[in-house]
Amino acid sequence: MRLLLLFLIIPTFLFAQSPSKKYSSAMTGNWYIGVSFGPDFYYGDLSSSNFIPKKNISFAGSLFTHHHFSEIFGLRIQLLAGGLNGSLVQDNVSSDKAFTGLFIDATANGTINFSNLFSPNKPTRKLFVYGTAGLGYAVWFSKLLNVVYNVDSIQVNTFVNSSVVFPIGIGAIYNINKKLQVHVEWTFRTFFSDKLDNTIGGYRFDVVDYLAFGVSLNLGGKKEKKRANVLDYPYTVRPVVYANPPPIRVEPRPAQVVAVPSQPDEYLYKVQICAFNQHNYSAEWIRRHYRVKQPVTLEQEGAMSRYTVGGYTDMQQARALRDEMIKLGITDVFVIAYKDGVRHHTVIIE
Repeated sequence: MRLLLLFLIIPTFLFAQSPSKKYSSAMTGNWYIGVSFGPDFYYGDLSSSNFIPKKNISFAGSLFTHHHFSEIFGLRIQLLAGGLNGSLVQDNVSSDKAFTGLFIDATANGTINFSNLFSPNKPTRKLFVYGTAGLGYAVWFSKLLNVVYNVDSIQVNTFVNSSVVFPIGIGAIYNINKKLQVHVEWTFRTFFSDKLDNTIGGYRFDVVDYLAFGVSLNLGGKKEKKRANVLDYPYTVRPVVYANPPPIRVEPRPAQVVAVPSQPDEYLYKVQICAFNQHNYSAEWIRRHYRVKQPVTLEQEGAMSRYTVGGYTDMQQARALRDEMIKLGITDVFVIAYKDGVRHHTVIIE
């Protein structure tokens, strides 16, 4: 299982593509604070060969803060404290060798959101699978116990030690609403020391696994401007003041009827439903993914891929199509005006 975590997380950091900064999940830019609790499992010189031995299980809890820099990458600062227990039955001696203790570690962990990395972010998505890896420092207190049959436990050694700790793991986050998240995570925490159990032997590094169940609260972040008011090509508009000229007396003339030819609209309006930077999806894949009935058109500009539907000279028809896309759950929807077949500006819709 530990090798599987390494194969999942390390290649992702090496080959991840840069996400679009304009189209991101609701967590992007926000800070979260939370707590977690769960069992921890010791592995070392005084642990049995069973996968989850009862004598090696303790309880741990943590406080953490988490910041999502983008729809994929984040950083978590965590303070974790837990118990230590281990026991090894010696076949050639009629006694068990055991230890007990406590540990505290502080770590900085990078996180990578696999759900948003391998598929476009959906506005309605609530469940996210992620990987994490980091580095920190741990301090622990532990003591050896010599448990003899029919004799009470006798303390033989007590030590306080510290070392660097390397956590790596995988987890899942579920957004209950915009403010509250719940999550579950398994981390494999390698201590760069063989003294966690007060026994130097076959294990070069002692290990503690932590199965965490937690909850976190959204503290908010940098406020973003409403996307409907952001122009691709902003224009500066200044008020013009006209001087009032003196009134001029004009002799009335007979009324004339002049035929005014109708003039077609100057712009062609399309609805943009999504855009991605360095993610090249086909127009048909986007249409099926977002369950759009209308044909989808792909526009490529450098590394940016934009996807539009419709094409109207009437602004009201374009606005109705925009509202229809919003009902499908696509929130980043814009009406774009084209002139002579060239993208001209984004239409501001209040």
